[in-house]
Amino acid sequence: MENIRGIIEQLFNQNQYVNGLMMLERLYSQVEEDWIEDYLCHGYFNIANFEETEKFAQKLIDRGDIRGYIRMCMVYLKTKRNCLDLCKKGLAIDPKNELLRGIHKMIFKTPVLLLSGFLGSGKTTLVNELVKKFKAFVLVNDFATLGVDGKIIENTDLIELNGGCICCNLMDNFIQQMIIIPDEFELIIVEPTGVSNPVEVASEINELFNIHGCWTVMGCDTIQEYLINGKKKNLDNLPEEDQTDISELIASQLEFANVIILNKRDLLQNVEPVLEIVKELNSNAEYFITEYSKIKGYPLKPIDINKMIKNVGWVKKVGEATETEKYNINSMIYHSENPFDSDKIIHIFKSGLLKKYGVCRAKGFFWIPNQNKYILELSLAGSSYNFRKCGIWFSGMTEEEKHLNAPVKKFRKYGDREVNLVLIGININEKGIKDALDACLYIGNIESVENRECGFKEVINC
Repeated sequence: MENIRGIIEQLFNQNQYVNGLMMLERLYSQVEEDWIEDYLCHGYFNIANFEETEKFAQKLIDRGDIRGYIRMCMVYLKTKRNCLDLCKKGLAIDPKNELLRGIHKMIFKTPVLLLSGFLGSGKTTLVNELVKKFKAFVLVNDFATLGVDGKIIENTDLIELNGGCICCNLMDNFIQQMIIIPDEFELIIVEPTGVSNPVEVASEINELFNIHGCWTVMGCDTIQEYLINGKKKNLDNLPEEDQTDISELIASQLEFANVIILNKRDLLQNVEPVLEIVKELNSNAEYFITEYSKIKGYPLKPIDINKMIKNVGWVKKVGEATETEKYNINSMIYHSENPFDSDKIIHIFKSGLLKKYGVCRAKGFFWIPNQNKYILELSLAGSSYNFRKCGIWFSGMTEEEKHLNAPVKKFRKYGDREVNLVLIGININEKGIKDALDACLYIGNIESVENRECGFKEVINC
């Protein structure tokens, strides 16, 4: 085999690519070795025969050889040839392939804008403004089976995904549609349904494309109604397992954004309290206060999605408390090494006591003695809250699990277990809140508590 390889190298060095390729084709049908595929690809490039290269790529696809296909794409990259078409064909077969996704992101240069926001916030109005400024391709998602937004968006190439949400049941279809978008546009706009979680959508897009904006459009009146006044309502027409309170959804969409457009300012006499609440939720974003979603300039720039996820507003606030004196909007941190009593902490939230103390938003982690293995997440928005298991404390892992995870540097009385909450609100009563949460701490011998399941399921929405 080495002798044959030497002969082919000699033929290539003498620019006798056709003779070398004929030998390689015969070898390829008999022997499977990586170097044969690499030499085939290089040979086709050097004779500038893209049609033959595509034929060979199709052979790889026909026999289901995605590894060989990836190698072909990598050779294209090394030789600075355009492998976008080949990459898209490969993704059509294996859309979850991480290497193909990485190659696609490397060579597909059209920026993507993710445009989130609650129902009726003004997203589609903003899309119509954007398509006047850019040669844009729009992918719009409507939860209803009959799409309306797509009919409203004017004069642009558009794909509609209706009858579900691209952050859950339409994700695979969404990726398939994204892959086929050509690279001839100045901007790709993705407008998910108003009930979608932007973190999940952005994470998926980020593996294939270069995101230049995660914008959230939100009506000032919506923030006032649900986050400040505490109106409580679940989303309609969703399966029980997907039920999310509107307040929680709005807070999540505001927290994960690099640009926030506070629309419909004309519906409130004073929008400043709304702005200050939003700044407490997300201090990193750029803000626009608008009517009819009209903004000055279009702040599109590459953003680091993974960094955004790590620096979501409430996570960043752990360890710091802030205050905006003008509107009495402030935040506080509650910390304890001791666990909560599960019945007491549920009662505090059911009673609405934190809302009476001025809290509009709370989020963080805690633990309870009879499930001390699990990290539990607490989330409150307006008058609605939920608890869920979101991980395992390092101290609760088996020895095998510890070996697979990075060790925790800081250990306390109960290992790395702790209660760490961020609370944001208007004129919040810090002493009252601290006393109320202190009263929820477990009293007794933690070591003697049986580690059993209690009222906390995977998710509790209340």
